[in-house]
Amino acid sequence: MSIDTASGLIGFLDPLETLHEVLTDEQQQGKLFDLSSEFGGWRRCKGDGNCFYRAYGFALVEAILSKSPKSLAPLAADLGRPTQGETQDLLGLMKELSHLDGDVALETWYQALLIDESLDAQLVRAVRMACADWLMQNEDAEFSGMRVGSFVQETNGMDLQTFRRVEVLTNGKEAELLMIHAATCALGFGIEIIQLDRSPGAPQRYTLPDLGRGGEPMATLLFRPGHYDIFYRRQLFKELAQMEEKFNLRRSCGRRGAAGGPSASSASGIGADPWVLEDIGHNDHLGRGAMANMHGASFEAALGALRRTLRETIQDCTAVLDREAAKATQAADKVERDRARCIQLREDIVQLTALVTRKKEALQEHTDAVNRLRGCGFWGCCAGPVAPAAALPSGEVLHTPASRLA
Repeated sequence: MSIDTASGLIGFLDPLETLHEVLTDEQQQGKLFDLSSEFGGWRRCKGDGNCFYRAYGFALVEAILSKSPKSLAPLAADLGRPTQGETQDLLGLMKELSHLDGDVALETWYQALLIDESLDAQLVRAVRMACADWLMQNEDAEFSGMRVGSFVQETNGMDLQTFRRVEVLTNGKEAELLMIHAATCALGFGIEIIQLDRSPGAPQRYTLPDLGRGGEPMATLLFRPGHYDIFYRRQLFKELAQMEEKFNLRRSCGRRGAAGGPSASSASGIGADPWVLEDIGHNDHLGRGAMANMHGASFEAALGALRRTLRETIQDCTAVLDREAAKATQAADKVERDRARCIQLREDIVQLTALVTRKKEALQEHTDAVNRLRGCGFWGCCAGPVAPAAALPSGEVLHTPASRLA
């Protein structure tokens, strides 16, 4: 499924129902259901070999901005130290964000990263270089019971310098566990990784490194074999989704809503947009003959009419999107209600099972008591014990008085 932002590299927030549609394996779907009580949504990241670096960097900045934009300055310094000017635009943006209020900072971050591919590339590069720098500075540090340098030589058959150049700094190379460890140590923020694979059992969860700043993971990534996306707990997802709707990001940062796209509209008009001018020249409705007659006021009038048509088209599309969004919200609410009912039914079944068990035990006790009585015979149930007869002298006969037999 494609990513529908203008950059096509980092997606919008989506509820878990859309992830359930992506998963085809029953084990994965079962694990996702187990996680649905804790997590509310996810954000797609393009699977081009850079997905971990992209997801970790984006989620880290997003989490910091949602709490305290001023705290972004140390991260910008950590990312800028090893880049040597290669990521100036990204670092300038991050420094600017650190001086803004929370909502404004988040909106600015979204507007930049969801549209500008070059900023995404700088984010990936910055995280890769921070990771490579940490490896160079910590060759003798312990990893998986070995020195980092020895581990690289043992598992990859190359020295650490070659490994950094070939595996870490090369664009499109996937991140291994060592790179994830190095990135989290270099930037000082821990992450939680939830593995959603086809193995039986509960989802596996990892925290890297053991402790981040603040003693807890700053963000959560969802790992499906070979790919990373961003995962959001229910409360954070709810807050960010409301913010995304407030900023109208799907319209402003979508493929057809970003600046330069066919549905862009600005106060300065669309006459200066080369895409629009090119489209006028190829539009079947206008025709080449009509294009040749557009001079002076006629051209301005035609351009104004085209602006109005585009605005009306945008309004129609927005109305359709709003209706579909409302339907999706209703469907999500229904799924949530059904899930709550399933949980309630499960609890009711547990209670009924316990009640049936207690009834069975009581019935068994009664049955055992009856069986014990049956073993004594009828007279054993109805008569008391009989005293033994007294011994009589030899040859005597016991006579019972007639009065006692009467």
